[in-house]
Amino acid sequence: MLRPIGSVFLAMFLLACGDGPDWTRNPDDLAGPRPGGEAPPGDGPVPVDRTPNPWSPDRPDPEPGTPARAPDEGLELLTVWGEGLDVEVDSLSWGTDGEIRFRIGLTESETGKPAAAVGADQFGFAEDGVKLGSEALYDVQRGKDLEVILVLDLSQSIVEARALEAVKDGARTLFETLPREARVAVVGFSTEYELLTDFTDDSRTVHAIIDALTPREGRDGRFTNLWGALDYAAGLFDDAREDTGRVVVVFTDGRDNVAERDLPAAMDAVSLAGARTFAIGLGSDFDADGLGRLAGPGHVTSTQNPAGLAALFGDIATLIGERLTVTYVTPKSTGTHTLSVDVNVGNRAGGFDLRFTLP
Repeated sequence: MLRPIGSVFLAMFLLACGDGPDWTRNPDDLAGPRPGGEAPPGDGPVPVDRTPNPWSPDRPDPEPGTPARAPDEGLELLTVWGEGLDVEVDSLSWGTDGEIRFRIGLTESETGKPAAAVGADQFGFAEDGVKLGSEALYDVQRGKDLEVILVLDLSQSIVEARALEAVKDGARTLFETLPREARVAVVGFSTEYELLTDFTDDSRTVHAIIDALTPREGRDGRFTNLWGALDYAAGLFDDAREDTGRVVVVFTDGRDNVAERDLPAAMDAVSLAGARTFAIGLGSDFDADGLGRLAGPGHVTSTQNPAGLAALFGDIATLIGERLTVTYVTPKSTGTHTLSVDVNVGNRAGGFDLRFTLP
């Protein structure tokens, strides 16, 4: 096809004047800035960004301004079941390339003790009703990525009950029973609350804090700011570490009589933090009903005798440490699907169903 004569003359004129680009040069040798880089000095070649596109072909680049996906977006727990096993599921989140991550706790219904020696070979998976066999890709780890906040009542009534040393022994037992990689923070409370140590896995730091636990004198040690302390503790979890297992363990011998926060506020704070809560009560005057609403069924225990505290702290640490972290890789790439997970332990079984949506 013939080109318009005017266009030809215009191109020849620009070349003659030297103002146009040199069409005979290699495009990679052209000087000047490029998107994502600075202009090189002189007439040398421009470096090319070779960083690969992290998006896979079936997941196109998001539109400009598209908000980042929340860690649990598109994940919904549907049903949980058990026959001789009590099943708890939490920390649902996405990993990379279709990984679905969750934590699962399995306890024997009759004893309340962790189901012993649960391994990867006892898990089964099905998607949309189709059972997967040996081709299923998954990993099971015990006690992984744990953050535990120990919230301790240090009011004067603990001294009056001659329970302070027993509380220290219980705190030591919990720390020593947890998996070694667990990070622990300690909050003490009476009329006020105080962060005694932020998250750490250093045993010397934790033991030094526990050894130094001392109730305050006078008014500062007379009252019980239970809900305020729990509300504060729940806010200590790092939002940047959403894939951690979050646990709050609270000990008290009394009821909240400061009213800085109320029970619903504490429940909301713990729920928003995505933390499980365990409560230990001493005596008969602690708020068993309120703590039961906060922690949930089976997560409140108590003793009349301070000598029994160490065993209660140890049992809770065992439950925390036996929780399993599971990473499962779905073969699907798009759409909404149902994942069914079951676990068989001897003559007992349990499991759950969840719905997941891939973009």
